[in-house]
Amino acid sequence: MLAAVKTRLVRNQSVINVGFRFLAQIVAQVGNFLLFPLLARNLGTEGFGVQTQLNAINGVLLPIATLGLGFSVVRLIAGKDDVGYISARFLSTLLLATSVACALGAGVFVAAPILNDLFIKVEWATSVIRLSAVMLVVMTVERVLKDYYRARMRIVAYSVFEMVQTALLVVGIVLVFQADGGLWEVLVVWIGIKAGLMVALVAYFRWLGEIRLRSALMPWAELLEMVRFGIPVVTMGLSMWVIGLGDRAVIGYYMDASSVGVYGSAYTLAGLLGALATAFWGPMYPLMAKHKNNGDVPRLMGVCRRYTNAYLVIGLPALVGLTVLSAQILRILGSADFVIHPALFGLIALGLFSDQVSATPYYLIYLHNEPQVIRNVTVFTALVNMVLNVIMVPRLGIWGSALATLITYGAQDILLARRVVFYGYRLRDVYSLQKIGKLTAVALAMGGVLLLLQNQFVNDSLGVLLLLVVVGGGVYGVMLMALNRFQFNNLLQALTE
Repeated sequence: MLAAVKTRLVRNQSVINVGFRFLAQIVAQVGNFLLFPLLARNLGTEGFGVQTQLNAINGVLLPIATLGLGFSVVRLIAGKDDVGYISARFLSTLLLATSVACALGAGVFVAAPILNDLFIKVEWATSVIRLSAVMLVVMTVERVLKDYYRARMRIVAYSVFEMVQTALLVVGIVLVFQADGGLWEVLVVWIGIKAGLMVALVAYFRWLGEIRLRSALMPWAELLEMVRFGIPVVTMGLSMWVIGLGDRAVIGYYMDASSVGVYGSAYTLAGLLGALATAFWGPMYPLMAKHKNNGDVPRLMGVCRRYTNAYLVIGLPALVGLTVLSAQILRILGSADFVIHPALFGLIALGLFSDQVSATPYYLIYLHNEPQVIRNVTVFTALVNMVLNVIMVPRLGIWGSALATLITYGAQDILLARRVVFYGYRLRDVYSLQKIGKLTAVALAMGGVLLLLQNQFVNDSLGVLLLLVVVGGGVYGVMLMALNRFQFNNLLQALTE
């Protein structure tokens, strides 16, 4: 009886943890949706481009600063009850990562004029680059704290902190712009809010009794072993930076900050495709692991198809709808200076969409205990991405980066899929290819309707945009139901087979 109660409590806590993570993701995406127009309208293409480049600089340094310690932290700390053991590792890893971040930040501070001349080319940007060195230290501390909260299963607490942080950032940046502040003031507010919450996270962790701040450090040899274990993670992190953010550095080098801002804004909007996937990939992986551990291949394949289909039901129309309406959305949320051709946006969005579709083979490879395959694929495709950007950006501008993004993620998909076939799975077992074809046809038909309606409206108001979204969604829903004879049960059955 007692064992059954404990099992029920564990399951309930798991549901609560997943629910709070999902809620935190929703709040974060709403915050990003609010921050984008705030930053774009008040900073302009040049200021938004500088801010994008700062993210790129810190994006490449953060994996190095954290040394891949997160995987070791979770492996060593999860389930431990010895507060002294936990405290020693908490203090040691936090001190080491912060020290590395400070050293890297000092390098950024000194090299700020050179970084500006190479990648940004804006007279006033040197001072904000130096301020980004402080940002790097704060981001590093946040990453380490997040790993410990995750290892100790304090998911709800960390999720609440994240939601509070998002709200404070939005309010703080609104107040900055109301006071006629610029990017410097935005970064100061960002650093202040993040640093304050980091102190609160440490204080709460101590109050819970998870750590003692006065504790001996862990043995140096063990700390070095954690670093050695994390080196492949650092490699993967750098590779993902090259794929996701490296193109901004190349654009900044060959072009200017305004071009980076235009490209970065389109990438941010297309990133909604990844945000939509969060609700599906999170629960899919543990279910896949459960059936893989039980040796139940049919159910494993069923989970792959079911969750992929569920994402595609909203992901495909989102891809088509964002592409058709991209110019209108960027003009309304930003300004006419941020507008790019819908075909250019479509290349970026299709690349990010294909990255989401590769989640299934990505997880299957992990379930076969071959993380080195993921590492090798990401390193290879990162090199491909950088070479393509260096070749195409000088000739094609941001069109070259968009093409490089699509080719890179396409190559990644092919390489991951080939490995899945090597394990003996068939792609038609992993993906419902016939259903994907039907969903694609319906989404494209909806896109055609949106194009016709869009030509009837010359008013770029938010009301018109919302009307087009609602009508497009309605048309898509009707056509989807028509394919299933207007029987909702048929639709559900088609998705879950």
